[in-house]
Amino acid sequence: MSDTVLWQCQLSGADNLTVGKIFGLHCEGKIPVTFNGPLSLSFPDKTPPFTLVLLGVKQQSPTALDLQVTSYHTGTNSLSFVRVTDGGVSMDSSALNWEVKSLLTKQSKPTPPIGPFYLGFPTSMMVAAALFLALVVAVVGALIWRQRKKSALEAALEKHRSHLKPYMQFESHLRKIRQKLAWKGRVEEGEMKPLLEDLAFSFKVYLLHRFHVIPFKMSRRALRRLILKNASVKDPRSWVSFLNELDGSLHHPQNVDVQGALQLVETANLLVTELENGK
Repeated sequence: MSDTVLWQCQLSGADNLTVGKIFGLHCEGKIPVTFNGPLSLSFPDKTPPFTLVLLGVKQQSPTALDLQVTSYHTGTNSLSFVRVTDGGVSMDSSALNWEVKSLLTKQSKPTPPIGPFYLGFPTSMMVAAALFLALVVAVVGALIWRQRKKSALEAALEKHRSHLKPYMQFESHLRKIRQKLAWKGRVEEGEMKPLLEDLAFSFKVYLLHRFHVIPFKMSRRALRRLILKNASVKDPRSWVSFLNELDGSLHHPQNVDVQGALQLVETANLLVTELENGK
């Protein structure tokens, strides 16, 4: 690769950014750079995935470049440089800083823990009898629970069986949701919740086939534990942010517009693709 030149770069349209919102990256320099192929971005080491995603090139000349970009990483983002390259020629930007806000301002709070149950002070025989009875109940209950869990899993897999692989089935569902959203300039009252529920359902069907666990009634905390425990995840914060956004959207669909719903769809697609690539 040839020597990398340094250009001055700045962001445009980066005020009040939310996850997936498109903004601009304008760069220019005195040393000409001629790119000869498709462009890609690279970043400093340990930069979280999806911090900055290249969507397209608006204008390009030997001394200036205008790119369309987006960010799926919430919070304050700070990069010492962004490298634009075609694989042979490269250009480094000056330092960039921006902030990405959550789509929803209200976050649901977890239910506080219930206080402990205290035993009284029975006699030694009562304690022994109670412990023995508890052990028997626990063993029998565990056996019944395992059998029911196995039967329920087999029934769920059969009910949602498809000739497509789980990832391809999930992508097929996403395409249908995108098509429904793409034709809507705005969403009438009551139309958004079914679309968000379709997104959440198709995502959980993917998790069902991927991890062989029934996820349909899991909380977002349980879903997060399921994913982080059983898969190789580069940036757990991206999953935490997405699950919070999805859960909040389902509880407050009136706060989500077409653009926000499309952003959730694209974020789901990116994260599930990351899971597939991390196998």
